[in-house]
Amino acid sequence: MGAGQKADGLETSDVILEITEIQRFNGSLLSFIKDFWHPTVSVLKKPTQHRLVILLTLEQTILPEWEAFVQSPLAMDDDSEIDSMRPIKLAELKEFTEKELTSWLYKWRSPNDALVLAETLMKETEGKPEGLYNKLLHDNSIWVG
Repeated sequence: MGAGQKADGLETSDVILEITEIQRFNGSLLSFIKDFWHPTVSVLKKPTQHRLVILLTLEQTILPEWEAFVQSPLAMDDDSEIDSMRPIKLAELKEFTEKELTSWLYKWRSPNDALVLAETLMKETEGKPEGLYNKLLHDNSIWVG
């Protein structure tokens, strides 16, 4: 999908892209920003009714020389504007606790089912974000019942 196609998609709905393992791209994060991010954002300079959301995962530490090409989330009281040419770098996800999982699962499961499922997920994933994400996304048995 090229940048023009993404722009066309925004005419009718939000577009959400998930791009994982950026470190596997030739040139890693910096090449991705220069070869994909900048051209995409340049095409989307005009205001649109809908949003383009691109979720990136990088399974390595951002190198010091890459820091100039990303930005930290802005503080609520900061008057700065987001620079759309620089992706926003979020804090690294830490392991989830069983209590956090249980609290989240209460929204979709009975309290007892949420407790049992949270305990099972913790045993299987140790609360690691990537393992939890994959389990929740690909194991349909979690959502049955």
